[in-house]
Amino acid sequence: MPILAVLILMAYLVLPESEARVSESIDYVGLALLAMSFVIIGYSFTEAPTWGWLSEDFWLGIALGLAILFLFINHELSTQNPIINIGDFANPNIAVPLLSSFVAGFGMFLSFQALVYMFELPKPLVMA
Repeated sequence: MPILAVLILMAYLVLPESEARVSESIDYVGLALLAMSFVIIGYSFTEAPTWGWLSEDFWLGIALGLAILFLFINHELSTQNPIINIGDFANPNIAVPLLSSFVAGFGMFLSFQALVYMFELPKPLVMA
């Protein structure tokens, strides 16, 4: 932490301020909708082993997360400066890397969940 603080201070003092100014604003509503959707879906998958994969709580969380994701898509289609331009998904050069990175990230999340169960749970007892 001290090294990071020194580096931030040095960057502030040494690096010149950028002359480029952007007049566009950040889409905070879209950002909040996307974050809520992913947090609710992620939380549902995290708690599914405790709740049960076929439990009402799990499926309600997935449905709520997908509903908020649908609201996010509708908001992004109607806003002036979206954080994700939904029209870009029509271009395969953009859609394929975005979707594959999402699938890879979600797979890593699930593997991290699996590793906790594999390495942290006690070994099963063998009855002779």
